[in-house]
Amino acid sequence: MIKRIKKRIFSFASLALMFTCGCSGQHAIATPEQPIPKGTDMVLSDGVHLVEAIDGVTTWDIRSNRATYSTASGLLNFHDVKASYFQEGKLAYNVSGREGNYDSNKKIIHLTGDVFGSSQSGYTLKTQSLKYDMNNEVADTPDRVEISGTGIEISGVGFVADFKAKTFRILDETKVFAQPAEAPK
Repeated sequence: MIKRIKKRIFSFASLALMFTCGCSGQHAIATPEQPIPKGTDMVLSDGVHLVEAIDGVTTWDIRSNRATYSTASGLLNFHDVKASYFQEGKLAYNVSGREGNYDSNKKIIHLTGDVFGSSQSGYTLKTQSLKYDMNNEVADTPDRVEISGTGIEISGVGFVADFKAKTFRILDETKVFAQPAEAPK
């Protein structure tokens, strides 16, 4: 247990140093089952948890089983990733995927593979890829999407959501199935 805690502390400390000071050469934690990929400067393999807070209020949170980082690309690559987005300090959306990457310079996260999103208002989204621009609060995908909520199902190809404006668009092949609301008794 102590060894695992020390390993996590080392992983987080290394990641913090990497982002603040940059790193060069091979600084990695690897296992025989998962060797260090070529061009990778760091591998974190016992859980990764990144949080952004502004003035003490959490804006986003990313968790992953494993992550790799390359200074050449500036990307943090995730495996089995879940991201949570907060508005006014409260959880608003969760999204997960098999793979993902985060560009810390542009503040863009891109998820791929069985992407699933859910909102606190009860809507779900399924697609194969999703990119979220944290600066502009815009999510989009060129892939087929399925959105469902209480009494409504929407599907189509291509999706753009503007979280500031609280709007979304399906770009092509849009289909909507809505169940009529029950009449008051």
